Amino acid sequence: MRRILFEIPLPYGHYLPIHSFGVMVALGFLAALWVALERGRREKLAETVIWDVWTGALLGGVLGARLLYVIEHWDFFARNPAAVPAIWKGGLVWYGGMAGAALVVLVYLRYRRQSALPVIDAVIPAAMVGLAFGRIGCFLNGCCFGRPCSLPWA
Repeated sequence: MRRILFEIPLPYGHYLPIHSFGVMVALGFLAALWVALERGRREKLAETVIWDVWTGALLGGVLGARLLYVIEHWDFFARNPAAVPAIWKGGLVWYGGMAGAALVVLVYLRYRRQSALPVIDAVIPAAMVGLAFGRIGCFLNGCCFGRPCSLPWA
């Protein structure tokens, strides 16, 4: 577990921590973009469609991931509404992100009257590459290791 990869020194003795989870998520989005662009070429999709889908998935994914986290922890956020946008303090749920990204992408494709199947063929493998980077970020962050189990097959 390595929550903070390194710190950037700032004036007056302060430091800017660079968190492993954030770095891995950023790398995941970039790797996913690369895979989607390559697969989009195979599907003969316009590169602008892939860029637009990637941008929409990024925004919809972060919003969906945060929204589901807020819903799951509603008791806290009902008392602290100012904390809702504070994603830098943690609190994203990946399946909320996948749902948010899918919703934005499907709305975009419908708006553009673009056939969804070739785009889905290009972006689903890319999303799995991005997910792999995110999972590594979770393990580095120490948040997704599970619970102790005493069952015989554990």
